[in-house]
Amino acid sequence: MAAGFPATGGRVGRRWPSLPALVAGAVAVGRVPFRINAAALEPMMRPLAGDAILPAAESRRRALDALRVTRALLSRLARIPGSPWRNTCLYRSIAAHAALSWYGVPTRLRIGVRRATSDETTGIVAHAWLDCEDPLLAAERRPGLTPLEPSAARDVVATGVDFA
Repeated sequence: MAAGFPATGGRVGRRWPSLPALVAGAVAVGRVPFRINAAALEPMMRPLAGDAILPAAESRRRALDALRVTRALLSRLARIPGSPWRNTCLYRSIAAHAALSWYGVPTRLRIGVRRATSDETTGIVAHAWLDCEDPLLAAERRPGLTPLEPSAARDVVATGVDFA
C-alpha cells in the first residue's frame, strides 16, 4: 500500500469517480506544492481526537474515489519537466490529507525517520504517511521509523531530506 492511499492497481478504477471526488482530488493536488512549509504542516500533524466521527458509506466511497484521483493526478503532474509537484510520500500524504478533509475524514500527517543503513546514500531516511481511524483510508507505516512530533518534523522537512 502506498503512503496515504489504498492500492488501486494503477488505474482510477473501472467506474468513473463522482464529480465531487474529481473536484476534491484536483483541488487537493493543486494545493500540495504550496503547503510544504512549517505553518501549513503543523495543523495537519495534530493528534486525532479520540471521538472522531467517520463519514457515512457514500461519503467514504467518494473519499476513496478522491484518493484515487489524487494519486493518479499527482503521478502525472510530477512527470512534467520543471513541475513543482513530486510523486513522493510527503506530497501524496499532504494531497490525501486535503482530499480526505474535503469529506470530513479526520487524518493526521505523520513523518518518521531512521538512520540510513550502510547501503543507502544519505544519512537519514524519512517517510510520510497518514493516520486515520478508518483502516481502509489509512496508510501503513514503514517499520523501523520513529514518528516525530510536529516541531521536529518541521525541521526535517526544512532540511530538504528526500522522502521516498
